[in-house]
Amino acid sequence: MVMPIRLKDEASRLGFTTTSISQMVYTGFAGLSVSSVFEGENYVDICLKLDKQYRQDIRDLQNVYLESPVTGARMPLRQIAEIQPQWNTGRIVHRNGIRTLTVGSETTHGVLASELLSEIRPKIDKLQLPTGYHIGYGGEYGNKPKVFGMMAVALVISLISIFLVLLFQFRNLKEVGLVMLTIPLSLLGAIFGLLLQVMISDLLLLSA
Repeated sequence: MVMPIRLKDEASRLGFTTTSISQMVYTGFAGLSVSSVFEGENYVDICLKLDKQYRQDIRDLQNVYLESPVTGARMPLRQIAEIQPQWNTGRIVHRNGIRTLTVGSETTHGVLASELLSEIRPKIDKLQLPTGYHIGYGGEYGNKPKVFGMMAVALVISLISIFLVLLFQFRNLKEVGLVMLTIPLSLLGAIFGLLLQVMISDLLLLSA
């Protein structure tokens, strides 16, 4: 549903334009970021908008007061414009040529996206979808294959580079082979260190 606003003749005499009215209404109902603060390590925007009780329905929109750029007088929107709710066809979003409905979510402070997904995914998997419909996951989970693929390519390039450097230094395939055989042991230690770092980071986020 859309709400087209048709300006009355009085609006032009008072200096109102469609652009100025839309900016004022958008600030009051959608909000305008005026500053920001830090809550611990989190960056939080300070948003300026009307109280929730004054932006519930179309009557609140009609009663919102605007200031005239010419006279400075304040008047309700219904006095300078006509608002008529209308239904129209929504925009169909396509992704890779497929009609897509995207549902997004933000986690609360101290909750990781992976934890939220692991909790709600069993319930989502129980949904009975009509024929031709399927559910896909994006965000952090959807980017994992791409990230792991890039990491695999970087690992292969690193191993080849290490091999060439060792071969240039020792000039002996036997010695180079012995050194290369110790690399998996170092990888195990590196993986353990990364897991430990992730666990510590999670504990710090939960305790913050």
